[in-house]
Amino acid sequence: MQLNTYKDINELPILNWYKVHKEEEYGCLLKDNKELTSGEIVDLLLLWDVLNNQFIERFGLSDEFRLEMDVRNKIAEYTADHIITGDNYYRTMIRIEETKLKMFNTDIKSEDGLERMLVKMSRSYGFKLDSRDLTTEQYYSYLYELLDGKKVSK
Repeated sequence: MQLNTYKDINELPILNWYKVHKEEEYGCLLKDNKELTSGEIVDLLLLWDVLNNQFIERFGLSDEFRLEMDVRNKIAEYTADHIITGDNYYRTMIRIEETKLKMFNTDIKSEDGLERMLVKMSRSYGFKLDSRDLTTEQYYSYLYELLDGKKVSK
């Protein structure tokens, strides 16, 4: 019997992605709940590998690392400038970059953490992002656009 699963990150809800990613609840890859046999669990593990590969192909790990390092470099530069000049402008810029870094490094361990992150992102974009409707691909596209500075926070 064929499992009814999410086969692409463009259809997998972000809430399910996080449950599998953080809690290893592979049953969240199913579109409908059912008891799983050991063979079906193996199939879901293989599917998870496929979905992770799609994610890496779409977003790449190096982009994530690059964005984080850019923010860390800006913090270091602003810190040095603040020490040299004493200008409080640089303290403000450091706080802005630290906020970006927190957003970038948010370790969402629960549904509640994901919802808080979506509230922050929704505020920035001006429309509601729902964890049950938002796909994994959409979530990371919005997140990376914010972190890359292409979208200005309100």
